[in-house]
Amino acid sequence: MDLETAKTVVSRRGWLSLQPAAFRDELLRRTGLKSYVRGEYIYHLEDAPGMMFGIVEGAVLIGVPHPIVGLYQAHLGRPGDWFGEAAALHGVTRRVAVEARAPVQILYLPVKAVQEMLQEQPLWQRNLSTLLLWNLEIAIRTGIDLLIQDPRARVCARLLTLCGVRAGQELPKGPVELPLTQDQLATMCGLSRKSVHRALNSLESERLCENRYAEIVVSSPEALEKSLLSLGSRQ
Repeated sequence: MDLETAKTVVSRRGWLSLQPAAFRDELLRRTGLKSYVRGEYIYHLEDAPGMMFGIVEGAVLIGVPHPIVGLYQAHLGRPGDWFGEAAALHGVTRRVAVEARAPVQILYLPVKAVQEMLQEQPLWQRNLSTLLLWNLEIAIRTGIDLLIQDPRARVCARLLTLCGVRAGQELPKGPVELPLTQDQLATMCGLSRKSVHRALNSLESERLCENRYAEIVVSSPEALEKSLLSLGSRQ
C-alpha cells in the first residue's frame, strides 16, 4: 500500500475521521508509512517518546504493565486506531508496549511534527487531546467488560470491545477478523481457556462467530450485541 492510499484509509476510520478536515489534512501531511512483521515491537514499555502511530492494515497487541503479573496483553489495535499520543503530547516514556500481532502497516507522526503543528495552531492541542479520551474510553470499557460475571456474556462483551464497538457510534459493518488465539482471548477475558472455548463454541453454533486457527471472526457485531443484551436482560 502506498502512502496516499494509507492516508485515505485512516482518514475514514476511527478517531481521525471525526476530526475537522483542516486538522486531519495537516496531521496526515506530516506522516510517513512504516511496515512491521509479526512479532516485531513498534515500541517497548518505558521507551523514550518518539512518534505517535495510526494503524492502516493488520493488528497490534497492546501490553499493559502490572506490578504483580508483569506485562499483560490487554487489547488489540486494529485499522483506524491511533496510539502513542501521550508521549507525543507530554514527552513521557511509553506506558504500554505495542507488538505487531500480524504484519502491519502504520502511519507515523514524529513528536517534532506534533510540536510544529501546535506551534502553528495552538488550538489543535484540543483535537489531539481527544485521542487521549478516545483511548481512555477503550480502557474503561475493558474494565467494565471484566466486571461481568457470566463467562459467555463476558466473552461477548470483550469481543465487541475488540471489534471497536463504542458508545454512541455505529456498529462495524460486516464480519470483523480478530487475529487472536483462544488462549490470548482467555487472557483478555480473565477466564480459563476452557471457559472461553465453551463460550466460543456456543457462539459459533449460533453463527455469531467463526473459530479459525489463531483467529476469531465475529460474523456480525450487531447480532453479537443483540445476543449480549439478551443475556443481560435475563440476569
